[in-house]
Amino acid sequence: MRRVMATMVLMTLMLSCALAQDGPALHANNASTLERQVKDVEDRNRDAMLKGDSSFIASHSTASVYRVGPDGTVANRNQLLSVWTKEKFSALDVQAQEISIYGNTAIVLEKVSVKGRGGDGRQIDGEYRVRRLWVDENGVWKVAALHLTRIMAAGTSR
Repeated sequence: MRRVMATMVLMTLMLSCALAQDGPALHANNASTLERQVKDVEDRNRDAMLKGDSSFIASHSTASVYRVGPDGTVANRNQLLSVWTKEKFSALDVQAQEISIYGNTAIVLEKVSVKGRGGDGRQIDGEYRVRRLWVDENGVWKVAALHLTRIMAAGTSR
């Protein structure tokens, strides 16, 4: 009986050591998978914006989502959905994108070249820094916060 117990303890220790060594690799694989999921939902979000599909945006934003616009104004979910139905984009070209994963949360930082009209009909062509905070709600990635900053050319002012 002692021999069986000693063998079981030894096997448990060996298995624990093997799993501990795989821990970082498993974490890296999981982070990579989550990054691909977020990149995919980012791409689908951009396609929805180009097509004017506010239903995708509504289903992929949290109940308490907010946006800080380039002019510093803050909009809640209802205001955002109203604006998103009026915005018209002919191009949203991502020039740079970084995705950071923190558990069930992702932060996406992008540099985007925009061509289109804002919700008020004004031309909004230009380059922007976009920061989106995504959260995984029951297996669905949803935007919880959005911050837009217009990139001004060197030597220009508002």
